[in-house]
Amino acid sequence: CASGMTTGLTCGQVTAVDQTVDYGNGDVVNGLIQTNVHTDHGDSGGPLFAGSTGLGTVSGGDGTTDFFQPLTVELSTLGLSLVEP
Repeated sequence: CASGMTTGLTCGQVTAVDQTVDYGNGDVVNGLIQTNVHTDHGDSGGPLFAGSTGLGTVSGGDGTTDFFQPLTVELSTLGLSLVEP
């Protein structure tokens, strides 16, 4: 499921991983999670999760096929990691 400011809570399935998306204007993003979870403008940065497990954050899409940046990439970019409580 995903949660966003525009669409609220929506659920679906992961349909592919390690996808490359060209958002135009030279914005090409690699390593994305592809889903059929519905998101819309204003949802960017919202979480993708399975139960209590975080998977990624909204990157973009067309409302039918939507893409998420994996949390592992975001965390490593910031020098962070998750630990079990």
